Amino acid sequence: MKSGRPLSAGWRKTVTTLWLYLATTEELRDPALTRYCEALLTEDECARRQHFSTDRLREEFLLTRGLVRRGLPCHSGIPPTAWRFAKNPYGRPMISGPAGAPRLNFNLSNADGLVACAVSARDEIGVDVEVLDRATETTAIAEQYFSSSETAALKTLSGPLQH
Repeated sequence: MKSGRPLSAGWRKTVTTLWLYLATTEELRDPALTRYCEALLTEDECARRQHFSTDRLREEFLLTRGLVRRGLPCHSGIPPTAWRFAKNPYGRPMISGPAGAPRLNFNLSNADGLVACAVSARDEIGVDVEVLDRATETTAIAEQYFSSSETAALKTLSGPLQH
């Protein structure tokens, strides 16, 4: 937003504190960290982890659960193993316990070995991580949905600018 422009009537003038935690699956090469994250999982989470088709996906699942279970206690004083999760109407994980936990919101994202966990004590939030070297996918999508002049303009840009 440019300086000096008033906020539209629909915008709220609030500030949300956001805590962002990042980790890579490379960190799971440390057997102690892997064991620690595994010890945080519930029985159900252990079973869900085994259903992923590749080691990379199982590692990302383990790291997302480890990251959220370490991030939430930093803002609540509740131990990592006490947290319970359910799915919201969109299929995303949300806090379902323990009883008496402070109102925290979180969101998770993972892509190609990078895991992000955002935590907020106020508002629902979102976080997204993406792989940036997908220029061929970008132009393929553009060819399907953009006009021919828009696609041609996109193709004149260097790789990073196409995203």
